[in-house]
Formats: sequence, C-alpha cells, structure tokens
Amino acid sequence: MAQDYVQAVAWYRKAAEQGNAHAQFHLGKMYSEGKGLAQDYAQALIWYRKAADQGDGDAQLNLGWMYGYGHGVVQDYAQAVTWYREAASISSDRASC
Repeated sequence: MAQDYVQAVAWYRKAAEQGNAHAQFHLGKMYSEGKGLAQDYAQALIWYRKAADQGDGDAQLNLGWMYGYGHGVVQDYAQAVTWYREAASISSDRASC
C-alpha cells in the first residue's frame, strides 16, 4: 500500500481529538514535518503539548527541540531543558522496569 499522508492526518486527527496521546504526538509530527498538510510549527506545538501533558516522552522530547530552536515559539532554553528532563525521566522510568 502506498503512503498517503493526507489520509494518515485524517485518522490521526480523529484519534487525537478523542484524547489519544499517541495520535496527538503523530499529528504534531505531521504538522512539524509538513506531511499531509502545510508545515505549521504552532499547530505542532499544540498537539505535542497535549501528548506531553499525558506523559508521552516523544512529544516531550520534541517540545524540548521546538523550544531549543525556537520553532513555533520564542526560543527558550529553560523550557527546552524542562521538556528534555521530562522526557529523560520517562525514559529512565521505563529502563528501571
């Protein structure tokens, strides 16, 4: 089956709007990379934040990257470090299981 980013966005959006953190992360990634829709860092930030607030480590890592490089937000190293630490703590928690 050929990749269809537009269709992927539609399915991710349906799940993301229902609160699925995994889908929220992937919808944020689609916005960040401009796959299946126009690149929009502000929208990526919204979806990453929703997933990060539910403990999604990948979303937390990407929020750190966005703050560190100023994509969709004012560059803020303190916020970047905060999100990187959140992501690292989740990664550490998984490693200890």
